[in-house]
Amino acid sequence: MRNPDRETIFRFKQFAVCNARSAMKIGTDSVSLGAWAPVDCVRTALDVGSGCGVLALMLAQRGVDNITGVEIDPEAVAESRLNAAASPWAGRIEIEEGDATEWSRRQSTPLLYDLIVSNPPYFSSELMSPEQARATARHEGTLSFATLMMLAERHLAPGGRLALIAPTDREADIEWEATLRRLSLKRKCRLTGSVRKAAKRVMYVFTREDSAREEDTLLIINSEAYKALTKDFYLDR
Repeated sequence: MRNPDRETIFRFKQFAVCNARSAMKIGTDSVSLGAWAPVDCVRTALDVGSGCGVLALMLAQRGVDNITGVEIDPEAVAESRLNAAASPWAGRIEIEEGDATEWSRRQSTPLLYDLIVSNPPYFSSELMSPEQARATARHEGTLSFATLMMLAERHLAPGGRLALIAPTDREADIEWEATLRRLSLKRKCRLTGSVRKAAKRVMYVFTREDSAREEDTLLIINSEAYKALTKDFYLDR
């Protein structure tokens, strides 16, 4: 018999996340980015396309003082607010409902953030899935890489950074869109399930300022390095 609690609640060491109503469920992508994104000197963060709120919660656990999530799906917004309220950091997380571009346009003086994170939708050529909420979460129709780079250009504070994760086959698109917005690639980490397999995901850090680029890295899921990265979150680490 299926256990509905196990299907809808993902338990971490310091918090739990319900993702029954959010279109996209918690997976390796979000957890990897939440553990890898740089938080040194970060007091404020923006999570674009925040879903059930797992990235915001991970950043709060890592010490970020104020986190704003922007999410277009009302069901995910409601769920992420409940997840934040049930966490030890309820007063540090705020979730805004709506399209991220419209949210930005409403600000005559843009709010600035030390860190922007996103696990954005990434399918641009596949057929849209029948369920609209899941289709919105998986496809670029509402949050393209171009839009994400525009938001970073507008809302990153001086010295701020943009961290995101995406499939390897979108690498050229992402780096081109960043160049158009005068964002510099600082770090890049390829994520794979096995040393014998090609990486399927890439994590990036972009900055507004020119700076020396760090050497590209490879992270193998369930390797000792990956376990060390995620040990503060996964229960079995």
